[in-house]
Amino acid sequence: MPRIIIVSAASLLFIILLYFSNLFSGLSETALDALFLLRGERTPSQSLAIIGIDDPSLQQLGPWPFSRATHAKLLHHLGQAGVLGLDILFSESAGEDSVLNAALQQKPPVVLAVAHGYSKRLQKPAPGLTNYTGIGHIETLLGSKGVVRKVKLVQKNGLAALSVVMLEVQGLKTDITDISVPQIINYYGPEFSFPYYSYLDVLAGKYPAEFFRDKVVLVGAQALGLGDVHVTPFVQHHPMPGVEIQATIINNLLDNSFIRSPWLLSPAVTFFFFCLALFLWPVSSEKRNLFLNLTACSVLLAVSYALFRKDVFLEPLRPIIFLFAVYLLHLILQGLGITRELMSEISALDTRLEHGLRELYTNVPSQLRLRRDKSKETHLLTGGLRRHLLHMHNGIQGLELQNRFINHLLQEEVAPLILWELDDGKVILANATFRAFWNDYARGVDFPDLSEFLKFLSAHQFRGSKEALAPTPPVSELEDQWSMDISLYLNHRIHYFQVKMHHVEEPFSSFSGVLVNIADITEVRELEQMKSDLIGTVSHELRLPLTTILGYSEMLTEMLDNEQGEYALEICSQATRLNSLIENFLDIAKIENNRNSVRKMPLNPVVVLEDSINAVTPLATKKDITLVLENPQKVSPILGDEPLLLQAIINLLDNAIKFSPAHTEVLLRLVEEPDRMVITITDHGPGIAEEDRAMIFEKFNRGSGENIEDGFGLGLNLVQQVIIGHGGTVRVERPDGQRSGTTFLIILPKFSESGSSLSD
Repeated sequence: MPRIIIVSAASLLFIILLYFSNLFSGLSETALDALFLLRGERTPSQSLAIIGIDDPSLQQLGPWPFSRATHAKLLHHLGQAGVLGLDILFSESAGEDSVLNAALQQKPPVVLAVAHGYSKRLQKPAPGLTNYTGIGHIETLLGSKGVVRKVKLVQKNGLAALSVVMLEVQGLKTDITDISVPQIINYYGPEFSFPYYSYLDVLAGKYPAEFFRDKVVLVGAQALGLGDVHVTPFVQHHPMPGVEIQATIINNLLDNSFIRSPWLLSPAVTFFFFCLALFLWPVSSEKRNLFLNLTACSVLLAVSYALFRKDVFLEPLRPIIFLFAVYLLHLILQGLGITRELMSEISALDTRLEHGLRELYTNVPSQLRLRRDKSKETHLLTGGLRRHLLHMHNGIQGLELQNRFINHLLQEEVAPLILWELDDGKVILANATFRAFWNDYARGVDFPDLSEFLKFLSAHQFRGSKEALAPTPPVSELEDQWSMDISLYLNHRIHYFQVKMHHVEEPFSSFSGVLVNIADITEVRELEQMKSDLIGTVSHELRLPLTTILGYSEMLTEMLDNEQGEYALEICSQATRLNSLIENFLDIAKIENNRNSVRKMPLNPVVVLEDSINAVTPLATKKDITLVLENPQKVSPILGDEPLLLQAIINLLDNAIKFSPAHTEVLLRLVEEPDRMVITITDHGPGIAEEDRAMIFEKFNRGSGENIEDGFGLGLNLVQQVIIGHGGTVRVERPDGQRSGTTFLIILPKFSESGSSLSD
């Protein structure tokens, strides 16, 4: 019962505000404008003609106003019109009034326009003009936003509108019973929907007098500069000339097509919605209520549109606003009722959740601590609910945070793990492995806070890898994922660890933390050192004998001939191949070990491409393969290691020539983009199988196709290492529009590590 009283009282109050106050007065006009646009344009009557004073007329006939003699000449060309209305004020006397007055005595009958001035005095025709048939006002009613929507056909002083007087003069009648009530103008479209004829053309006799026979003719301003323009619901590019609004009113009178708005129609719909709120919503589900409300609104809008096409205006916005406002009140009352039912259930969980939360965490995160606002808890209706909901909310957040931490533990197995809160840097969770790590290497009993741990990392970061050279960021600038290597001394031995940091975000609880896992990479570092030592030994021990073999084999190829010469040539070829293998292997190892092998200096990429073409030209000439270089005439310099880049591109060109059939071409293209350089090498060989592309850059991978050339499978791996060392990428694709062939795509950044270009 109280619910019915509240809904009824609120509904009645809202109805009064909607229909009997000015708070929502603009809604009706907004709906009217929207319905005009939805309905679209209509074809006006062809018995009306507008003679517009346009820009060409002003240019040829002189400044405005035109002389009375000019208007008199115009009347002589309109002698066969049914009635003529001059939408021009002649309130001031002029020297040629007698000429115009004489013309007014002739056919057709002429109705002159009058209007109230700023002083609210009626501006009637000048005393020298007496032969007109009648006068009528040209005033309309402005609505919101200055839009002309209504007209009062007869004013309180009994003065009729120009349109009414013109029809009376012509002997036409309208079916409108009460012309003293403001009428809603039924516009036919945007500006210039009616036929316009230039004042200058009519004056020049371009239209014969028979053209306007028995038509209702209006003469008025068409040019924007004359200022007689008004905003209408159909305005598209320019306001509508006032003379066209007068033509629209005349057309409405002829067709009896003013927009009718029965005042009881919209309140009746509102009352129907009120009955829904009072009797149907309480006994139906909210899903059904929402569907019913949306259906009712859709039907109302459809009916409003259908009626508007019949020139009847049913205002839909105020009933719709009433419906959703009352439905919102209904939902609030429903929510309060459900809240009362939940209070008993929530309070039963209160104590258990808070107790469990305290037992779960070493330190409770600040986002999960109870922050009670006593001023809110003393509220009569919501104080207890706020307190119980806060406890329940914190418990759920705690369980969610625990679940996320356990998931991280499972994913990272048993490596040392610790979780800090990002805001205050306090330890939230840590596993036993981290405690052992901290006790052994930091001699710490208590867990470190986040800032202390970052200082520990900075003090022990390993200087032997590129990743370690990055400084430890402050807490406020930690990225989502960040890693570094550290070296620690224990039991007369150096141990190496990789520390990875992850941001842990919990959107439901607004918790933000930092999770760290630590991996022991001592064996990996020792193996890398062994590999480096082995590479150094191999490079020193193999180069000297290999150089000797190459030297003597080249001498033997010049000294021997026939079969013995071929043997010496094969020795020289295999020694050269072995030397290339060693060089490639050493280059790859140096880059992988970060021995400052990539020395970035400013270079011109076009020079690198030209040198690589020159290097492989002899090999291409042997196979009758054409090398094509496409590059811009001027490119920006980049930072790079020119010898390494040259070797990488030579490797790709060498492969392209090896795998291309004779009499084809290999295309080397350079394209400069705003922030990068794109280099492509395209051949017409057999191509690389789809399943081999993912592994093509691995060491010792030579593919699985039939067209396998001699090699060790190190060239493409060297290319990848060089490009990655320059901060770029390399990938393999099939050329567009070709069934065979291969395209290697190299992308190099144009900017330095600081983010600025070399040209800057």
